[in-house]
Amino acid sequence: MIIDDAGDIKSSDIYQATVSNKAKLAYNAVSAWLEGKTAIPLAIDPSIVENLRIQDKVAQKLRLKRHLRGALELQTLEARPIFTAMRLRTYR
Repeated sequence: MIIDDAGDIKSSDIYQATVSNKAKLAYNAVSAWLEGKTAIPLAIDPSIVENLRIQDKVAQKLRLKRHLRGALELQTLEARPIFTAMRLRTYR
């Protein structure tokens, strides 16, 4: 996709491709780094740092465009497991 500085899609193409995820990045770790809340995650290869910043910049512009067009903002909960120590009862 070619996206201009205003966030408008100028052109797009579809190609057959194979993706190999060598970086194995977690969304929450990369997001915290991009927001300046944490140091760069160790998993981030220095060769892709600039690419991640560009992708974030484009994503922010597309998010703004979607919001300006009236997109719904849904507040959803993400389930998290809670682990607790359990006592086993013995019955006599």
